[in-house]
Amino acid sequence: MLDSNAEVTVSEAGYLLDRPVKALNRKIDDGVITVRVHRVPKRPVKTKRAMKVAYDKLAVAKVKDVATRLLGRAELRFLKVEADLRKDLTESGRKKVYEAIRSAPPNAKAVQVGPLEVKFVKVDKELTRRLEQLAELRNSVVERNGVVCLKGTDVPVYPLAALQKSLTLRDIVDNYPTLSFEQIQTAFDYAKAYPKAGRPYPATTLKRRLAELAAGGAFDGEPDQSAFSPDMFK
Repeated sequence: MLDSNAEVTVSEAGYLLDRPVKALNRKIDDGVITVRVHRVPKRPVKTKRAMKVAYDKLAVAKVKDVATRLLGRAELRFLKVEADLRKDLTESGRKKVYEAIRSAPPNAKAVQVGPLEVKFVKVDKELTRRLEQLAELRNSVVERNGVVCLKGTDVPVYPLAALQKSLTLRDIVDNYPTLSFEQIQTAFDYAKAYPKAGRPYPATTLKRRLAELAAGGAFDGEPDQSAFSPDMFK
C-alpha cells in the first residue's frame, strides 16, 4: 500500500506520473484536484546600496513567501487512474472518482463509483516503485559549492540536462566521454523532477558554440568583441 503520508511537489509528481508539469498545475488551477500549499518565508536578499549612501549601509529587499504545492496519496492515485481511464471518464465522473479516492479509508484496496471499481493494488505498486526511483535519483547527485553535480564526477547536472533540447544522446556522449548513458539519463530525470530556478542554461556546449561562431566567420579578420560577451556561456 502506498504510504499515506506521501507528499510530493508538482515537478516530482510530473516525474512520477510522466506528465507535463504545466498540465498538472492546470488541473490544480481548474480545481480538478486539491493540494496542500506549503509556504516558507523567502530569505531576505541583502544588496549593497549605491555609493552615494553614507557608510555603505545594506538594504534588505522585500520578497514574497515561497509557496510550494504538495500532492498527497489521493491526488497521485487519482492522476494515475485518470491517465488510464481518461477516455472513459466524463468531467462529472472524474470528480466522483476523485472524491471517492479522497474519502477512502487508509486500508482500502479499492473504491466503487457506480459500476466502476477502482483498484489500488496495481496503482500503488507502480507509484511506490517510482517513489523509490525518485529517492535513488536524489541520491545520485551531490552539491559542490552550491552546484548540483552527478555523484562521483565534477559534471554539473543542469547544464548537462539543458543539452537534450538541441543535441542527440549520442552527441552528448561524444562531448562527455567519461559519462555513461545511465548517468546522462540521471541528469535528465533529476532536472525534470527538480527543475532549476531562474535563468536556464544554454542548450549547447562551448565546443559547439565556438564551432558555430567559426563557421559564421567570427574569427575572420578583425575580432568582433560583441561575439564574446561575458554572459555568452553562462
